[in-house]
Amino acid sequence: MAPALPTRFGGEAPGATPVFGPHRRDVARRPTSVAAMTELGGTGPTATSDALAGTQWEILAIDGQAVVPTDPPLVVTFGHDGRVSGTTGVNQLTASYSLTAEYLTFGPLATTRRAGPSELMEQEHRVIASLAGMCSYRLDARSLSIDGPLGWVDLATTEPAAPLPSASPSPASPAGEDVQ
Repeated sequence: MAPALPTRFGGEAPGATPVFGPHRRDVARRPTSVAAMTELGGTGPTATSDALAGTQWEILAIDGQAVVPTDPPLVVTFGHDGRVSGTTGVNQLTASYSLTAEYLTFGPLATTRRAGPSELMEQEHRVIASLAGMCSYRLDARSLSIDGPLGWVDLATTEPAAPLPSASPSPASPAGEDVQ
């Protein structure tokens, strides 16, 4: 009788084939860590809590050239599930992403397959080609710049700016006095 092999859920079944990774006894020797899968007060499972997770950005320019205005605008949304999604002006896009201190890395990009005017199809090509592979980036509260294969992609947050603190009112003059 053949030795029992692990199933993908960690149990052993006679004659089963390993589905994910090495044999269970090999995995047991590796150090592991467990991360919380939900954020405190969050609405569901999350795989990432990086600085981009849960944010949405509008693409303004690619390699210094402004994008053609579209309705709706070109947006890119970074999810808590490690996925990025958005629009190209014609089609929808989606890919996996990961973020480190130095790089924003995009997985293979998938899009819907609608046709559009040649100007927007060219722009779509530039968007897709620019959000590919391992890219350095710059991030601040209102902007994100990604150094993609076609040059810098400049994005602005779609979140409204925080209101400026109002000036404190001047003290009121005492009643009955004329202010000069």
